[in-house]
Amino acid sequence: MISCKDYNFEHMSEEISPLVIFEAPDYCQFILIKLNKSDVKATIASIEEKWDEVFPNYPFAYTFMDARYREMYEREEKSGELFKYFAFLAVFISSLGLFGLSSFLAEQKTREIGIRKILGSSVSGIVRIMSKEFIMLIIIANIIAWPLSWYLGRQLLDGYAYRTEMSWWNFLGATLISFTIAFLTISYQSIKAARSKPVDALRYE
Repeated sequence: MISCKDYNFEHMSEEISPLVIFEAPDYCQFILIKLNKSDVKATIASIEEKWDEVFPNYPFAYTFMDARYREMYEREEKSGELFKYFAFLAVFISSLGLFGLSSFLAEQKTREIGIRKILGSSVSGIVRIMSKEFIMLIIIANIIAWPLSWYLGRQLLDGYAYRTEMSWWNFLGATLISFTIAFLTISYQSIKAARSKPVDALRYE
């Protein structure tokens, strides 16, 4: 008798079930063959030739295990691709919104920026003042997103018998990425407004 470790032969949403492997030549339906990837077509042709010699009354049909596994997890792959595209679209639209909002804020604070520059404020100081309002909005957005993401993540992972656990650093990493994207988005308009001439700003008013 040969024993082997437990392994999952069903979908990953199912727990490992009992399995008995025994030899029964009279009831053999499938043959598993490990192929050399150097010349798959020639190997399959050779196998088919031997098959026709031994089993001339049975048609030769074959599938690849990686294709079977891919078919088994096709729904997950499609969901992952769809989520990736929607996430990119959401980040892009959010960045456009931040860019427009920072442009509007720069226009609204034209006079304030001019006065601050006359009083000796640096470019970094003005950028920091303009970014302060956005930082508060991003913090509020993350406070809303954290519990919602945790809940949806748990709902997704609960569908699998063996799953990873969500860690706090996943949420922290997402927060840092959102801050970085937001800062890069608004920094252009902030620096542009901070580098403008104070005289032009006051003349505008």
